[in-house]
Amino acid sequence: MAPMLEGALVHVSGPRDVTTLGALLALGLNEDVGIGWFTYAWRLDAALGTGSGGLEMRYAGDLLLGLRAYVTDHQGPLVRIGLISRSDSNDIVDATIVAPLSGEVGYEYVDGDMLFEIVARGGYATNGTWSTAGATQRALDGSTLVGASAWLVSRPMSVRVEWWRDLPSAGASFDTASASTCGGLGWTGQPGESLQWQLCGLISSYSGFLSAPGAQAPLQASGASASLMVGLGRAASWQHVQ
Repeated sequence: MAPMLEGALVHVSGPRDVTTLGALLALGLNEDVGIGWFTYAWRLDAALGTGSGGLEMRYAGDLLLGLRAYVTDHQGPLVRIGLISRSDSNDIVDATIVAPLSGEVGYEYVDGDMLFEIVARGGYATNGTWSTAGATQRALDGSTLVGASAWLVSRPMSVRVEWWRDLPSAGASFDTASASTCGGLGWTGQPGESLQWQLCGLISSYSGFLSAPGAQAPLQASGASASLMVGLGRAASWQHVQ
């Protein structure tokens, strides 16, 4: 798959208000497979580049395996366990969570060129950081995660929304949310088999308390990012066989 070109804007507020612009190369891969009662899903959305905020990096990586039941031929509940990780960082913000002990419970509908999945998620973060410009980095290691996600694909369009709350053993919670969409602009060959020109968008937000030098108490800090991507890619794929 060819990388896509991405333009990104990041803004943080808290101890300091800063806005940056960046240019990145982005790669997105998503697959959902069900064979009988067995199901697995993996995802890799990553981008690397540079800009006024220095080195820019973003990734979302999932690998989840489990069981899926069938209420009808096309739908049913599922449960999966595995690894979930998220990161969005440059010189002014670092929002990172790595949870190798994670799980999800939800419901899935698959029929032809359409897939809809909604899940509730939980996990244990072994590594995590949260910081913005002018604040002291906060470790989120050893914290509990709760969240939810919904994913709709109706080729050639897709939409994904996601929310996470990090609950450290000490200190206030840390929240992240994101929404993304991709649309096909035309196939280079046969639909479903060849690369496709795609236009994608992504917005993300982060919020949590941080300490700052000289401050009497922790300050509420927040960040937001918006990205626009264009290039050759493949639509999300899935395979379900009873």
